Amino acid sequence: MKRKVAVLSLVMLFCMMIFTGCKGKNETKAKSDEYTLKDYKGVNLKNSYITISDSGEAEETYKSSKGEVKVKFIIENEDGTAITQKNMENYKVIDQQPEPGSKFSSSESKFDYAEEVKLKVKKVSVSNSSEKDKSKESTADASTSSTSVTNSETKKETPEESKAESKESTPKSALWNNQKDTELAGFMQNWSASMNQQPYLQGKVGQDINFFGLSLPSDIGVVGFSVNDQPVSMVFSPDGIGNADYVVVATYRYISGAKNSGWLYLFCYQNGQPVVLVTGQNQGMPDGRIHFKFTENQDLINEFSALNS
Repeated sequence: MKRKVAVLSLVMLFCMMIFTGCKGKNETKAKSDEYTLKDYKGVNLKNSYITISDSGEAEETYKSSKGEVKVKFIIENEDGTAITQKNMENYKVIDQQPEPGSKFSSSESKFDYAEEVKLKVKKVSVSNSSEKDKSKESTADASTSSTSVTNSETKKETPEESKAESKESTPKSALWNNQKDTELAGFMQNWSASMNQQPYLQGKVGQDINFFGLSLPSDIGVVGFSVNDQPVSMVFSPDGIGNADYVVVATYRYISGAKNSGWLYLFCYQNGQPVVLVTGQNQGMPDGRIHFKFTENQDLINEFSALNS
């Protein structure tokens, strides 16, 4: 009898070990399949990795070392226009739900989306608004007195106004070029030597630099950025022309020998004015953004301003 009890006890112990092992594997798998929702606020849809079909369906593939999952997007447009692949470049994200940094896991069914995200967007290109306003004004003038109509016609034929309209339609001239970029590169080489921070590497299109997991300039306009803790939109443009709060023309980074600290500088334009942003952030933040501030280094400020004078 005692022998049977002993055998039964061993069998029960063996079963418990198997159950515990399976549970541990499942927990490990659940943890390894966990994903973090990106921050899309302030990002132009064209500069995101979201793909939009002709029928308006939007999705993005999140990848990890264990596999990949699809995230579905429901896009709400302020002006009611349907977002498609053709017009997505005219809109940027102003709000999202769930919030950036939210965690989600892969779906059990490969046909399901792992997460559903609601994005609210607004139009950033309003080139037709002035024409609509003029049309409304003409209609209003026509419904008033004949004197108003006469004044409207006189105003319509004013040469100064024609010149102003011509200027508005003229493309903006480039703010940055290869010569300025070469001069800045030479300055950064000398400046980094004086700071004992060599080398400072420059990121270029097709030649990204890595700054603690951030690839530049490719991630500009894709990853969420903030300046002085305020979400902003950014684009990278070799000529300095772009539709964003900050248009970046040059990126430089330095990482110390210890590999755990460094500096990243963005030379950019804010409303056409040259500014230099800096960050030393070497790990993720709760909001999922990279946080910058205006540099206080007067040498960099003076050099970039001189190149634009």
